[in-house]
Amino acid sequence: MTVRLHGRFDGGFGWNAQPGEYLARSSTALAEGGKVWLIDPIRVPGLEDMWRRLGELAGIVVTLARHDRDAGWLATLHGVPIYLPHSLGDVRFDAHAERVDDRVPNSPLRLIAVDGRGPIKWWRESAVWWPERRVLVTGDVLGNAGYFVLPEERLAVHPLRRFSPPVELSALRPDRVYPGHGQSIAQGAAAAVEHAIRTSRSEALRAWWHVVVRTGGR
Repeated sequence: MTVRLHGRFDGGFGWNAQPGEYLARSSTALAEGGKVWLIDPIRVPGLEDMWRRLGELAGIVVTLARHDRDAGWLATLHGVPIYLPHSLGDVRFDAHAERVDDRVPNSPLRLIAVDGRGPIKWWRESAVWWPERRVLVTGDVLGNAGYFVLPEERLAVHPLRRFSPPVELSALRPDRVYPGHGQSIAQGAAAAVEHAIRTSRSEALRAWWHVVVRTGGR
């Protein structure tokens, strides 16, 4: 299996564990002061070598329940905690997990709740925000996998969240965005986030039809 790295900078990188898959699942490593945090990680051969160049693993962050992925396996292997936002509800791991509020302990990383509203209030998710480096990491709520974006878009709200966009992220103005599905954006990231949220409702019908056409009955 060939991993695809993207968005590499001195504070981290993103990776697609299975390039070419329909879901385009992506994970992120962020590092500061010799410590590394993995966000929604999927294990791949050589992953440890990649993040050890940035420091020692300090913890793993899970942004939403269905992104548990390989968090438990990696946390157990390396003896680090999994950090779970309180809003995620009943998520269980064999590894040690800590419930947190708006910050990952002993890190520069903040957590911003981007829960669904109205008919999809069951959607519980937190974005990861590194204000000093202006880095934003999302799980499902924003992405640029093929089934997220229209042909002219670089980033979009998840098809199921089109009428409940993550307005909590509107004022952040990130320099880098690492979505949980797709690849990172390092140029014009703030504009991409603003456009995704602003047009979420108005482009909803086009986006849903795009998903139908793209999936082709999958």
